[in-house]
Amino acid sequence: MPGEKSSCLEGFSSASHDFHTNDPSCRLMESPPYHEHGYGPPSNTPPMVSLAEGDINWEQSLCYPTPNSSVDEDQRSHPSTESSEGAHEHSLDKTTTSATFYPGANTYYIPSDLVCLSSDMVAFYVHSELLLATSDNHFHSLVVGKDLRGTRRTVIHVPEQSAILNIVLHAVYGLSATRYAPTFDELSRAVDRLEAYGVHPSTEITAASALHSTLLSHAHVDPMKVYLLAAKHDIFDLAVSTSSHLLSFPLNKITEDIAIKMGPKYMTRLFSLHRGRLVSLKRLLSLLPHLHPPSPKCNLKMQNTMARAWKLASAYLLWQDRPDLSSNYIDAVFRTLPEHVSCELCKWAFQCHIQTVTAGWRKVQSTI
Repeated sequence: MPGEKSSCLEGFSSASHDFHTNDPSCRLMESPPYHEHGYGPPSNTPPMVSLAEGDINWEQSLCYPTPNSSVDEDQRSHPSTESSEGAHEHSLDKTTTSATFYPGANTYYIPSDLVCLSSDMVAFYVHSELLLATSDNHFHSLVVGKDLRGTRRTVIHVPEQSAILNIVLHAVYGLSATRYAPTFDELSRAVDRLEAYGVHPSTEITAASALHSTLLSHAHVDPMKVYLLAAKHDIFDLAVSTSSHLLSFPLNKITEDIAIKMGPKYMTRLFSLHRGRLVSLKRLLSLLPHLHPPSPKCNLKMQNTMARAWKLASAYLLWQDRPDLSSNYIDAVFRTLPEHVSCELCKWAFQCHIQTVTAGWRKVQSTI
């Protein structure tokens, strides 16, 4: 009856109001801001995500039954594709969006057709075409084919934290993630996970890639970690660029654990680099300054004194056993020797020889 129907609706509305307000366990949970997950960039870096919230319209969400309404059991068990897609779009209402891969971002020549949702609910709007072209396993079998492209974006859940997925996607797109100031541990984990998504670091991380530059920026802090990462994935260009930072690393400090991680290939190359530079230094220093014809002011005995001084300085440099000696340091060691020599010809010959040695040392290979 009309009165009963009105009473029922009022009771239902009141009950739903009480349920919504009095039971905190059943309230709509909002995802916390991105920085509360503990994953994003430091406070002094650009934010990786921006909050994109949407309020639910309860009048449209609640469906009141009517006497003529009926529920198809088959529809209840098998929801339609349109309903699933609508649920996907609705699932993005309470997520945060990547500051690089957002809707309408100019990262590819076509609009995005895929949304990668990280484990901490950050949405990355990407392109299935590029992911399929870069990956050899359909991005860990998450992207099934180009039929994903349509009027709606398909949402896939990627089991990665946003900080890691952000680096992975930057590598796929060839973009630099330096603006987010990722730590080396995050970079290392991202490189490890590239293999899982069918992207091979050995071929993707080249000297011209943005990820190579980001990784190399950590080489001056801890070059051994970067070198071990390069050896692990056979990233030759990164190993070459990092090896020059290891010239000052004492080889006797290489532990068994480091040796196992480095492997025979890259350990042999590193040892050969150190030994090769020391051999080249010894060869350069073994050459003595040229003697000039004896004169009343500078006889052969005086010139032999200069030669002995050169040998003593050379022995001092070789005794240090340092393949990382700089040309400026070598120049400084020899530059003070002819200060007390009165013969101008000896001084000139000595200075010319110093320039020859330092120039030759700069040409010696400094990378593996």
